[in-house]
Amino acid sequence: APRPRARRAAPTQVARREPITITTKYWTAKLSNHGAVATSWVLRGYPEGGSIRPIRPAEGEHLELIPQDVPDWLARPFSLRLPWSPELTRELAEANFHVEGVGPNENEIDLRAGAQKEITFVYSSPTVTARKTFKFTGDSFVFDVRAEAVANGTQQPVEVVIGPRIGDQSDRQTGSYALPPQIVAYGLDGSHYQIPGANITPPFATVTGVDYSS
Repeated sequence: APRPRARRAAPTQVARREPITITTKYWTAKLSNHGAVATSWVLRGYPEGGSIRPIRPAEGEHLELIPQDVPDWLARPFSLRLPWSPELTRELAEANFHVEGVGPNENEIDLRAGAQKEITFVYSSPTVTARKTFKFTGDSFVFDVRAEAVANGTQQPVEVVIGPRIGDQSDRQTGSYALPPQIVAYGLDGSHYQIPGANITPPFATVTGVDYSS
């Protein structure tokens, strides 16, 4: 009897670098498909009492949250980390993801009130397949990020890296603001946490569960 053919591993996808800029009334974010990360996030204001309260940096005109001098070996914001495989983590950090949800020349996205945009970054190689989806709403200060990774046909644990050093990049001294930096988190039961940045030490946080039903 003829032998069954061995299944070939899917070839590695090849994509060119594609920067994408998303603008809402609150912020302007720049994403790169190289690692599927954020390279810039400029805040202009936040919702308060039905209006937008302007945000001013410690210095300059724009409040940039993401450092622009990050060395190549350090993970960018929203990069994927596979805690069980440093090698695959490195592969994803250096890969150019394919971009779904945007047109071939849709690199500048201006989201009006009520408009939504879902952008998915996809990477596939013989060793791993990874997806990361951002969902933005034009009149919302918050956004959603979901990620998954599959290796050897099995869904694997995956983490989304927050950082490094996200915050006002013009703040060069302690005490530049009336209130010190804080970590703000909301629980699924509506609980609210505000933790001073000085009290946060590595590991910063661990996500123990995600509610996808909301």
